[in-house]
Amino acid sequence: MAVEIRPVGSRRELTTFIKLPFRLYRGQPNWVPPLIYDRRRFLDRGRNPFFEHGDAEYFLARRDGRVVGRISAQIDHHLQAFQHNHWGQFGFFDCEDDQEAATALIDTAQAWVQRRGCDRIVGPFDFTTNDECGVLVEGFDRLPVILMNWTHPYYPRLLEGAGLTKAMDTLMWSLDVVNRDRVHPAIWDMAEKVESEHGIVCRGMRKNRRIDRVRVFALGVKREFQHTGVAARFYQMHYDAAERTPQHVGETGWILETNKPMNRAMEGMGGEVVARYRIFEREIPQAGATAAA
Repeated sequence: MAVEIRPVGSRRELTTFIKLPFRLYRGQPNWVPPLIYDRRRFLDRGRNPFFEHGDAEYFLARRDGRVVGRISAQIDHHLQAFQHNHWGQFGFFDCEDDQEAATALIDTAQAWVQRRGCDRIVGPFDFTTNDECGVLVEGFDRLPVILMNWTHPYYPRLLEGAGLTKAMDTLMWSLDVVNRDRVHPAIWDMAEKVESEHGIVCRGMRKNRRIDRVRVFALGVKREFQHTGVAARFYQMHYDAAERTPQHVGETGWILETNKPMNRAMEGMGGEVVARYRIFEREIPQAGATAAA
């Protein structure tokens, strides 16, 4: 039977959209199921702040009446304005190992963003880079940390088969913050000078004693302070905290593969790349465009 793609049009179909991964990932020990209540609120256009600056549609793929895949198509107007582009995005991609269904889902998402003036489709993003994004290409043997996903190993093949190509890989680094000897001495030297030479005080935050593994979600330093060693001081504070708390192991990311300063810092701290996620893209042909153009 041919694949049929239709937008989610009812609360019942939204429940189907939310629950599809529970069937697709059944028996996969490293897939962490989401809270259905949380997913319903997250996809609610009246509750998720994304919809204050974005638009989205949800689609289900059916074959002979049976749901075999899902996808979202979305436009983040803030992203377009900040990046000065006309990109559309797709997200929430889950599918059986069915190339025809995967291609139909991508084509449908592309058509939706194209009708709204987009010239490229990029993803997956659920909905933004502050949410789960990318499909796993390395690190299938590990449980994901918070706000990271575990996806089937055949997903990259389906997306490539649908005409998408690699846009960017993002890296997850694992750090064991117990052995200080593995850290490059320059990091400690820079950290010690942050307060004495630059007058910058870094303070920690409270966290639960019962958690033994953490994710470093973000690290940013304003450009005018990047020479002061603030980042090194943050790294040092991680080690100091590990001596007082159960949190001895953590994962940092995601970090763009092109972000050389951050990746060098992770390597300098004795880190190890333990997972790699891939973002895909496809240029959208514009009406009237020719091969020569």
